Formats: sequence, structure tokens, C-alpha cells
Amino acid sequence: MASVQDITPVEKTGSQTCVHEGCVIPCCPHRIGRTYVWCWGKNPYHKIAPLTFFTGPDWPCMLLTYTLITLPTYFFLVDVCTALGLWAIILGSVSAAAVLVSFTLAACSDPGIIPPRAADLEAPIAPPGGPRMSLCTHCNVLRPPGAIHCHDCKVCVLELDHHCPWTGKCIGKRNLKFFYAFLCTLCTHLGVVVLLTVIWLAVRPSVPPQT
Repeated sequence: MASVQDITPVEKTGSQTCVHEGCVIPCCPHRIGRTYVWCWGKNPYHKIAPLTFFTGPDWPCMLLTYTLITLPTYFFLVDVCTALGLWAIILGSVSAAAVLVSFTLAACSDPGIIPPRAADLEAPIAPPGGPRMSLCTHCNVLRPPGAIHCHDCKVCVLELDHHCPWTGKCIGKRNLKFFYAFLCTLCTHLGVVVLLTVIWLAVRPSVPPQT
């Protein structure tokens, strides 16, 4: 497997583009700031199948989140849903799968990264008549309105909402909808777990105390 590169050709040439526009080396894992890029669709193919796989600097927390979701769910399906029947197994499995899919989309997709430029390149100048853009002195790029530099990921992100350690990286313009979907599916899954557990406790046969 190819080694992870620290600087992409985008940084060396000085062109300023959004990561979502496509990877210049889609088959070679590399790093942008502190974000690892493992798979990244290239124009025009990303418009048909937007296959991306990004992991942020807090990837251990991301793995911990997967564990906190899958481990309790496993015991819930084995102990509670199995006792209630096939309908409970299907309901619990669907709600758990929805949580995992939405979390994966939020944690492993492009948040809207603007690749940084090399520090020795001349600072870019905003075109006249366009939207008001600010220069990021850390990344040496022009930030469009709403873009903010994340000091954890060390990149500028379009419409940065926050840096989420549980997903391992930033939540921005391109993965915010997936983050909201994760929160909704997580709340639904917790409701399913509570409801089925209450039903299981109510219908299971009581064991008489031993004397």
C-alpha cells in the first residue's frame, strides 16, 4: 500500500480548489493538514458516485464512538430482541444500521476542506467584484464567506459548524446534513432500545425467589 503523503500536488502548484472537486491522486493515500484522505472521487465521476473516505485527527475517538454504538447494540439484539421475536430483531437491526450508516457518512466524508497552499507561495488576491474573501495566514488561501480555519485539523473548512471529536474531524458544509441525520437516527435508535426493553421486562416470565 502506498505511504501517506504529507503534502499534496495541490499545495505544491498553488492552485486553490475545494477538496470536493476531486482528488488529483485518487489512488494514493495522503494528508491534508491533519486530515487523512484514503479515497476521493475525481471529476466528473464524483458527481455520479461521490465516493470519499476521510479520517480526521481524532480518529481514535471515532473508533470509540463505533464501539459505543455497536457493543451495546449487539447485546440488545442478542438478549432483548431475540426474546421478543423476529419483528423485534428486524426493528432493532434497521434502527442500528441507520445509525451506523449516518455516522459513517458524517465521519468519513469531506466536510468542505480547502486545501492549504505552500507558505512560500505568493499570497492570493481576491478578484475584484466578487464575494468578500479573507486571507488565511495559516493555510495561505482565500476563504470565502463562512469558511473558518480549524486549528485541530489545520485546514480551512467551508461553512464550518464545529469540530466534533466523536466523528474525529470537522463538521462543515458538505457533511453537516449527515451529522444531523446521525443525531436523528441515534435518538430514534435510543427510543427503540428503551421501548423494546420495557416490553421485554413486562412480558418476560418472572422467576420466583429461591428460599
